[in-house]
Amino acid sequence: MNHILPALDSQVAVVGGGVAGIWAAYKLIKAGIPTTLITYLDKDRGGIQGSTHRSVGAINTSSLTNDDFASYMDDLGRKCAHPFVTQALQQYLKDEIDELSSLVALKAIKIGLALESESGKSFLQYMYELFESLGGRIINAWVTRLVIDKNICQGLQYEKNGYIGKLRCRAIILASGGYAGLYSNSINTNCFGTMLGRFMECGGSATNLEFLFKHGYGNIDTNDLTPTEEIAGAEIYDKNKSRVVWLEKMLFDGQGTNTHLQAVNFWTSNSHMDYSIDLSYRELYLAIFKFNSAIQNTYTQPNFCNKLIPLYKDALENFLTNFPENARIEVSHKIISTDYPQVINYDKFQDLKKLFSVENFRLFQVKPITYFSMGGIAHINCRTDLKNVYVTGECMHDFGANRVGGLPWALYLANGRIICEHIVKQLKEHEKQLDFEIVFQKSHFSGELLKEIRGRLYEYQNKNKNETQALESIQWFRETRSTLIQNNESLSDSFAWLIVAEAIMLSSLSRRESRGYFLRSDFPFENVNLDKYLSYLWYDQQVNIVKSRFLEASYFSSSLDNFV
Repeated sequence: MNHILPALDSQVAVVGGGVAGIWAAYKLIKAGIPTTLITYLDKDRGGIQGSTHRSVGAINTSSLTNDDFASYMDDLGRKCAHPFVTQALQQYLKDEIDELSSLVALKAIKIGLALESESGKSFLQYMYELFESLGGRIINAWVTRLVIDKNICQGLQYEKNGYIGKLRCRAIILASGGYAGLYSNSINTNCFGTMLGRFMECGGSATNLEFLFKHGYGNIDTNDLTPTEEIAGAEIYDKNKSRVVWLEKMLFDGQGTNTHLQAVNFWTSNSHMDYSIDLSYRELYLAIFKFNSAIQNTYTQPNFCNKLIPLYKDALENFLTNFPENARIEVSHKIISTDYPQVINYDKFQDLKKLFSVENFRLFQVKPITYFSMGGIAHINCRTDLKNVYVTGECMHDFGANRVGGLPWALYLANGRIICEHIVKQLKEHEKQLDFEIVFQKSHFSGELLKEIRGRLYEYQNKNKNETQALESIQWFRETRSTLIQNNESLSDSFAWLIVAEAIMLSSLSRRESRGYFLRSDFPFENVNLDKYLSYLWYDQQVNIVKSRFLEASYFSSSLDNFV
């Protein structure tokens, strides 16, 4: 590890090449600010990083249409939404969508807009090429050290193909993903909060790390999400083969987005049961959906009575093709029960199943699965409490924004504009770029240590160990960090994970209530006295411990000078 790369200089370094990072980098390079994007494209740090390449690029535009968006966000955030989010989306999203649509094709969807290509991966590739064509630099490397504190930003240290490099810069944007990968029941993500830990190691603050978005329909077999829009029409069973009818009805009626929390609470409250989803009748549901849509569209047309018979006849004929010929007359009798055709409801759906021929049975087990990290780096308008360090993406704290599909992408577009405006105003050409010394240490990925950390978090967060046992784990986090320091391994990823894990455990212990997706069996209800309060955490390097307390959310609407 004594191979050194030539030192590089850049006005700004962006760490993380997902949608949040590349959009901020693009805005800066377009504004004439020399910018370097550092993203990791290899797989030896747990696998491919980030989630943008798996995304369809959904952008929730409710901030532009909801007259009471602030209250909407407050409800979503269970009174813990970051106060910055509402204003950012309302003020900047429209312009950023206009700019995005000038670059790539978008299409309308139920919640707003999405990439027409439905490929976050191809979107990133296009943006990388555009960024470089405008003069931006991209480095495929792993950041091992941030050289920043509350008074100065000098740059960062990285590793590339076994070589050590340093990038001198006057501002850093952290867009490095969340920490959901530290949880044993997480989606297949490789974001373990490494940069969050590095940021805290330098004295930066974090908030609300106890809050994790749990998706109610995680596929146990693949450890992946099952989007609710893909399970309408499902049958849901417990281990005794009893149906969860109330939830089936909600999904059938298109209320899937509203069932995440109810499903999480239901699965968790009945954790002695094993639940499974059967999608065998999904094709029948899709046929019913198409039929119902045709009927409803007919009723909305002028003079619909004159057009009803031929349009309905076509819809009925198309629908009947989904059934065996010998069952079609009986199907017709079941759905034509009045003078006018009616939409097929859940109960009628159950009747029609008896006449439907299932070719492929699709059955899998489900459980709540950790999807988004909903706390993260503390900030005011994307500015952190470290000098010239900004944050965007999932590693920032924005509880409400990471709770609804499409709001993260919307926020990251707005953030790119906000950060660019800050940096253009803050950076002064005459300021001298400061140098720093490289630390000659190995940085490596320890899968064994990661497994131990994840196991300890799982025991408390999911199995509700008592507080004494949780404090024992916190002590283990601290002692393990001390061992890494003694062995000259503080640049290893696990050192950063141990900081984040301790912070998560402390914030979980401090919130003596259940709120949203955060559950404590010993405090099963929300505590209204904690409305508007956020857990606040920082790492004290001198004594090698994480410290915590509660702050009012309104604190983050104030001046950056008031940061602790």
